Amino acid sequence: MPNSSLSLTLGRALDTNPAPTFFTPGASYWGVKSLNGREDTEIVVVRRSTDSTLRTFTDKEIRNGSMLSWVTASSSTADGYVKQLFDQSGRGNDFIQNDLSIQPKIISNGSIYTDTEGKMAIDGKGAKMDLGEDSTNFFSSDGSWSLFLVTDFPDYSSASQNNVGILNFQTKTNGGANSVRKPTYSVNKGFNQLAVAQPTQTVGSNSTGNIYLNTYPGEQLFSNFGDPSLSTNNNEGFLDACNRGDSGHKTTNLATAVNTETGANGHQIILFQPSETGVSTTLSALIYAPSYLFSQKDNVEKSLINLFDITFV
Repeated sequence: MPNSSLSLTLGRALDTNPAPTFFTPGASYWGVKSLNGREDTEIVVVRRSTDSTLRTFTDKEIRNGSMLSWVTASSSTADGYVKQLFDQSGRGNDFIQNDLSIQPKIISNGSIYTDTEGKMAIDGKGAKMDLGEDSTNFFSSDGSWSLFLVTDFPDYSSASQNNVGILNFQTKTNGGANSVRKPTYSVNKGFNQLAVAQPTQTVGSNSTGNIYLNTYPGEQLFSNFGDPSLSTNNNEGFLDACNRGDSGHKTTNLATAVNTETGANGHQIILFQPSETGVSTTLSALIYAPSYLFSQKDNVEKSLINLFDITFV
């Protein structure tokens, strides 16, 4: 199907239960809402804090209050923890956490968790999720990728860690590049600065080819594209759907080495950082494709903005 299909489906009211539409061949996507336009899409497996019972919830069941009612059935202040976050593309790249002590929350103190901008989200404070199983084709063989993250960048000055991990995608080997990172996102608490490190950097350096963007509390959307075959803009990031040259855009021409490894160690495809207990890193949606989709940037961003009612700071 054409890559524009998801952008049309994302903004559609979820009341007609249309046939599933996939973002692009090989992409995976996760979120607290359906990203394929189906209200019967399985979103999450929730563990109820009162008795550790598990239950799977669809998009419709989350929106009609069934998830909240189930979690709070015996306690109005119960928490709901995420055991499994489904890959809605059908590729099977589900994020999982069986360790009860580091499962993220989706319901907190009897209420659906929302970020500082009012969006429903998963609270990653003190949490960690990973694929759990290896994947043979998670990454591209040419070093390219595209990623869209719907989050809520807070003020990181009160973080317990100097660098707060948001996500970390690692290949099984460095595939001829200098690093297995593909990519890794973290924020430096001293500067509220987002670092995007990736493996297609010049061999011999741990930082050449990385990009750094200053974040401001309330920014909610980050898009990242990489293609080492390009002579310019071969690793670039955009905050809040900005354009090239705008504030919130950073790019480099130095991400030139190619990591050819396509396989992923499931336990190295990570969301959140369990040692971070000072601030909440949130996730409302995540789209990842092992291909270069810059041409779809505007369509996908507009659809995510519409679906999550994002208003930029």
